[in-house]
Order: sequence, then C-alpha cells, then structure tokens
Amino acid sequence: MTNYSAKIFNNAVSALAAQQAIIANTANNIANVNTEGYSRRVVNLEARVGLGQSPGGFSVGNGVSVDGLTRISDEFLNGIAREANSETNFYEVQRDFLARVEPLFSLTEDVNSVGSAMTQFFDSLENLSLNPASVELRSDVLERAQDLVDSIQTTYGTIASLQSEAEARLASEIDSVNQIATEISTLNGLIAGREANGSVAADERDRRDRLLEQLAEKISFDSVEGSDGSLTISLANGFPLVNGNSTRTLELTGAPSFIGGTVPPKLDGSTMQFIVFDYDPAAGSSAHLDLTQALANGQGTIGGLLAVRGVATSTDTTPFQASGALPELAGRIESIARDLLTRFNETYRGPEATADPTANFDPSAVDLNGNNPALFGFFNAGSVTINDADADGIPDNTDLDALITAGTVTSYASLLSVAIGTPEEIAAGRDATNGTTISPGNAENLLATDGLITLKTATTTFSSDASNGFQRVGVSYNQLYNETVGRVGNLKARAETNFSVSEDNLLTARNKRDEISGVSLDEEFTSLIRFQKAFEANARILRSAQELLDTIVGLI
Repeated sequence: MTNYSAKIFNNAVSALAAQQAIIANTANNIANVNTEGYSRRVVNLEARVGLGQSPGGFSVGNGVSVDGLTRISDEFLNGIAREANSETNFYEVQRDFLARVEPLFSLTEDVNSVGSAMTQFFDSLENLSLNPASVELRSDVLERAQDLVDSIQTTYGTIASLQSEAEARLASEIDSVNQIATEISTLNGLIAGREANGSVAADERDRRDRLLEQLAEKISFDSVEGSDGSLTISLANGFPLVNGNSTRTLELTGAPSFIGGTVPPKLDGSTMQFIVFDYDPAAGSSAHLDLTQALANGQGTIGGLLAVRGVATSTDTTPFQASGALPELAGRIESIARDLLTRFNETYRGPEATADPTANFDPSAVDLNGNNPALFGFFNAGSVTINDADADGIPDNTDLDALITAGTVTSYASLLSVAIGTPEEIAAGRDATNGTTISPGNAENLLATDGLITLKTATTTFSSDASNGFQRVGVSYNQLYNETVGRVGNLKARAETNFSVSEDNLLTARNKRDEISGVSLDEEFTSLIRFQKAFEANARILRSAQELLDTIVGLI
C-alpha cells in the first residue's frame, strides 16, 4: 500500500529545496544586474521519477528535483556584438590619427602649410621680377623659400612622427592580444574540466566572453567551440591563435626572417616593424610567419593602426610603397620636395648657354655677380651632398635615386634646404654669352616663357620615388596640394562617418544581446514573488501533512 503521508512529506520537502534553489539563483541574478558580461542563469526543474504506484494503478508523483543550471546566452548575437565592437575600434583609430593630420593641410593663411607657403613663395618671385636688383625683394624671396622648406619639413616630420606613434601603439596592442589569448586558453581548460561531469561553468564562460569582447577590440577573428566547451580562435587566414589550452604568441619585429636583405624603412628612416609568429624560437634562429597583412585585412585597433601606419611588403625599398594613409600623404609631400630639387632647380639654371657648349649642361642663369647656379643651386638637401650620378649636368631624379639606393637618404622632404646664402646670389637673370656680369634689370630667368614663375601653374608628373610609391601625372603644385587637402578631408570624414555608423550598430547589437542574456530587474522581481509564493505553499503542505498525521495517530 502506498504511503501517501510519506509522499506528501517527500514531495513538499523536494519542492522546498527546489524553490530555495530558484530563489538563490534569482538573488544571484539580481546581485549581478550591473556586472559587465554577466549572463543570467535559470534553474531547471524536473519531475522525479518513481516506481511505486497507489491502489488503482496510478502514481501521484515523487516531487521535483533540480536538473542543473542554464546560462542564457545567444552566441549568434554575441558574435554580432563582437564584430560591431571590432569595426567601431577600427574606425575610431583612423579618425583620431587623421584628425591630427588634417590641421597640417589647412587652407587658411594663419597656418604655414605647404600650400600657403608655396603661394607666397611664387608671389615673392613675381614681386622680384618687377625690380630684380632690389636686395629687399631678394631677401623676401629667401624668407619665403625658407618658409616653404620649413612647412615641408614640418608637415613631413609630423606625419613621420604619427607613423612611429602608431607603430609604438601596435606593440602595446600586440602585448594585449597575447595576454588575452593566454587567459582565454586558461579558461578553456577550466571550462572543459568543469563541464566534463555535466555541470555548467557559467562564471568561467562569462569571463571568457568578456575576454572575447576585449580581443574583438584588437583584432578580427573566428571562433569555434569544441565538444568539450573549449574554443579555437583563428585569424582570417586560418592561423590558430588559441587552440584549446594552448596559444601562439605574436611578435612585432624589425628583423623578420623572411626578408633576406634590407628591411623596408619607415618615414623617419627607422626599420618598418612586422607582426609575426616565430615557429621555432628555441632553434637559435627565428622562423617567422608574416601575419601583418592578415591582421591588416581585419578590423579592431590593430587593423586601424595598420591602415594608418601602412603595411610594407618584403620587397619594398622606400617608405612610400607601404599601403596606408600616412605613407600616401607623406609621399605627396615627398613628391613636392623632389620636384623642387629637380624641375625647379633645372629651370633655375636656365636653358643651355649657346656661347660655350660643353659635354655637360651649361647653365645660362646668373646672379648679380655674374655667377652661374650650382647643380642644386636653389634647393638642396642640407648637409647631404647630392652628386651628378649620371654626369649630365642636370639635377634630376637619377641623382636623387642614387642616394636612396645607397641607403644614404630615406626622404628628401626631411632634408630639403635653401642653398642660397645671400640675396645677391639669386640668379634672376640670364646671360647667353655666359661670362658678362648680368644687368641689374635682367629678370629673364623669372619672366621667360620657360622661367621660374611659369612653374606655378605648369603641370608635370609628381613622384615620391622611382619605385611604386605615390605618383600623380599632369598636375601643378597647387592642383596637387589641393587634391591632397581634399584627400585628407575625405579620409577623415569617411572615418568619422563610419565610426558613427558602427557605434550605432554596436549599441543596437549590445541591446539585442542584452535582451536575451541580460538581467531584467522586473522579470527577476516577478520570479522572486512567484517562487516565494510557491515556497510558502509547500510549507503550508508540510503543516497540513503534519496535522493529518497527528489526526491519524490520534485515531489509533
């Protein structure tokens, strides 16, 4: 005969234990309502299975038992939120760096930008053409020329400094990625061990999800969960950064093993750094796998920094061949400096003097003392001597490239200087007889159809180097500079717009995720009241059972 009194007691006691577990879990959810990354938990209940039956062939049941804990989390929504986070950080980095570049290319007169300095320099040449013997006007030309040199050096130097800053930050971000990856691998081991017996490692999974969110801020990645609960995290090219409880450490190096010759330089002449993994660090010689491009193809702060700093290939020889915003903008400035050293200097020397033809070019321009300009007579490269590499007597890119190839020079924009020492040395005139002191009123070197002033609007090909760096065909100084101003503005505006859109997407993604996994105080309070009532009802059943038992005992 079934003992109904015992069933009443057993069922009520099991229910009290179950309701207590639920209330305890609800209290934990409420306690963590503001805990970042916490996913709410739900206690699962299951009816107890019993073998005994009452007379009549039916069973009233055996109460309830707690069947584990469920962590409420939607991995699809988590992935969308991580991707949006990665995208937001990608554009934020670009926006911040480009905001610091933009003032360098101002069109206002209160900033000594390359554009305004170039305009004032050519204006001073036009003023000198009205009275070429004026020492005051000649002094103004030298001052404006120095302003132009200063603006080119300042602009280029600032861009080079920003590139070095981006690379320094890359080193910090790589260290963070390594640390996060190590923590994730540790949690993989803990989760696999704890869930091997069927329990849920809810706290460990919350911690791992927070780390995945932090990793998404740095890089793009794919993650796959194994049957034991551990994650494999891979880069876009398939490189496994985390595999179970093991990790692969990334490095930033300026001496990658896959470059046998000279490592490509940065804008400041120092060595470009590559992000690598060393397959055999214990062998005494590195075996590097280049991961720079794989990370540059992704997002996060590292992707954004690489998009700004630039990514070089193993065969690059100049800093302007790297693909990135800063190398491109610096290449535009470099192309102006190179044109001043070549085309401007060549024009400054005047056409070939017919009175005394020689094997090399014979300049016809002369200063107030009747002297011809030197090979690099107006603009030079400071303390670096540029030789006539092709021995043609003409300042050209062959002469400049010889020093680049030799490794003597990385950039001419950083070395550009005014070669003229005194106002009298400005060669404003031309003397076809090449030997007679120039007339003080001769301004032919300025006013001729092939004179210096025509260079203000003349079009040409601007190039940052002889390789695959920046090149622009068929534009003038002003056109090139105005295009550069527009380019900077467009890059910054695009980064700002994309950042704003991605920030909105991130907020939406997180809200959708939190709707599923976040703690709602209203829901938890409702559950608390419901399960508290259930607990009280079961307590009342125990009291009723006790009264029934007392009555039965009293009858006996």
